[in-house]
Amino acid sequence: VSERKLPELTDEFAKTLGQFSSVEDLKKNIKDGLMAEKDMKAKDERRSKIAQELIKDIRVDLPVVLIEVELNKMMAELESSLGRMNLTHESYLAHLGKNWEELKKEWHPKAESRVKVTLALRAVAKKESLEVEEGEVEEKVGEILRSAPAGPGQNIDLTALRGYVKGLVRNEKVFE
Repeated sequence: VSERKLPELTDEFAKTLGQFSSVEDLKKNIKDGLMAEKDMKAKDERRSKIAQELIKDIRVDLPVVLIEVELNKMMAELESSLGRMNLTHESYLAHLGKNWEELKKEWHPKAESRVKVTLALRAVAKKESLEVEEGEVEEKVGEILRSAPAGPGQNIDLTALRGYVKGLVRNEKVFE
């Protein structure tokens, strides 16, 4: 039988965990992180409710190509998420007992909803004359590039990234 021995929570221990000068700094950092996470979750929930309210009465036949593009984005997001966990989409699908076509069929309503939200947010931005300045895009691109892990074989399409960021900034303005 083994017993776990936890280290004593001292200033010296806090210093070994990073840029902390004391236990109080460590506790403050943890508290700030938890508060930021709570705020982000509340913000995401609020945005989701706004988006669903925005599209609830939209009845439109969406072009199949838009839904296919969104389904491919969803699959890319899944692969990225699985990659961070050192898993493949094949192993994930095997675990679910499904193939890609079955998953696409299951995801179809979500993809339709996401396309409607995207189109609705663009329409609101246009109606409200919300413009995204190039400086805003470059600032956000810089933040993303600084936070991205550097490594060999990392090819970033800056044009695509700028387009993505422009959409993010525009959507942020719409939600505000």
